[in-house]
This record gives sequence, C-alpha cells and structure tokens, in this order.
Amino acid sequence: MLARGGVAGPREAPARGSGGRDGPATEGSGDMDIDREQARNVLAGVASVFGVVGWVAPGALARLYGLQTERDATLPFLLRLFAARQLLLAAGVMRARPDDLDRIFDAMALMGAADAAAAVVAGARGQVPRRSAAMATATSVLIGAYAKASSAD
Repeated sequence: MLARGGVAGPREAPARGSGGRDGPATEGSGDMDIDREQARNVLAGVASVFGVVGWVAPGALARLYGLQTERDATLPFLLRLFAARQLLLAAGVMRARPDDLDRIFDAMALMGAADAAAAVVAGARGQVPRRSAAMATATSVLIGAYAKASSAD
C-alpha cells in the first residue's frame, strides 16, 4: 500500500480474530507478524546463498565457519552435499503454492533444529572447533526460528 508521496506504508495485517492467520488477539501478546512473501524471499535467498557458495567455493564456506579443508579432504564433498540440499530448499520455497508454505516453513524449522543439534554434538565431542560449532548452531537456530515464526501453525 502506498502512502502519500508514493512511499510504501506499513503492511496492513488482517484483524486478529477475523480469520487472519494469527487467531484471536490478546493484549500485549507480543506476536510477531511476518509477511509470508517476505519470509519466502528471505528463506529462499539465504538457502540460495549457502547453496551457491557451498557448491562453487566449499573451501571459502569452510573457512568462514573456521573449518580447515587441509585437515579433512572430505569436507568439500560434504559441503557440496549440504549445498545441494540448500539449493533444493530454495527452489522448493520459491515454487511452493501459498497453501503449501506452512509445510515448507515447518520443515525448514525442523531442519534448522536438527542442524543445530548436530553442531552442538560435534562441538561437544571435539569433532569441530568450538567456534565453528557455535557459529553453525547460531546460524541454524536463527534460520529455523525465522522459518517457524513465518508459519501459521
């Protein structure tokens, strides 16, 4: 919606309790209202970036997270597998019909939780440096939480 002067104004959300996705309103409930098309674009964009960088330059992605490909020659291969998953997620999010978005957002939230758990376990067992585990955990939690907050469920 454009305000005077052609500047975009705030998005009007459906009234709570009137069939909108948020259900009945409660005063001070603190619900976060996320625009679903914006969420679609953000989640697809993040997945695309991780997918492209992980596929084209797995060493750069590894270094960003404090991992050393010199110590583990299989790391580029594993990062490319991760990258393929991310590219498929990005395509799925962008191609999804609006009524399928909740399922995809929920799947991305679960994937974020699983990735975070894997990072915590790897860090605790000394399989990756603590800094790497912390960065991977934080990234996964943030993406998963955003995906879950974007879902109407």
